[in-house]
Amino acid sequence: MASGTVITQTRTSNASLPVENATVAYFEPGNMEKMRLLALQKSDSSGKTPPLVLETPDPAASRQPEDGSGPPPFRLVNIVADHPDYERVSIDNVQVFAGVVTLQNINFVPLPAPMMGASPEEFIDTPAQNL
Repeated sequence: MASGTVITQTRTSNASLPVENATVAYFEPGNMEKMRLLALQKSDSSGKTPPLVLETPDPAASRQPEDGSGPPPFRLVNIVADHPDYERVSIDNVQVFAGVVTLQNINFVPLPAPMMGASPEEFIDTPAQNL
């Protein structure tokens, strides 16, 4: 097995300012009842989470057999980001490649004042790359 790295960058959607102390959860994809938590992190003052190193498929394995029926050369990860002042953001199918640092931007939408404490959710599904 090889490894790849994922880092999230949390920002406000309008001003593009860093969001500190956002909770970022990384999950193994699966149905809601069987999703496995891989890591839980907090964003720092620059809005970034610490690097998370994950096992990924060996890129050479994806080249076998030649007809492209081998495994994909990446690992899929679902990311959920929360902060009490912003809508929750869920991003599915983030692709993490061996030997590559994946920087996933998360743009938070502020909650209207009366909704503080409630967490509407923005859902993003990342389609697979046509490799």
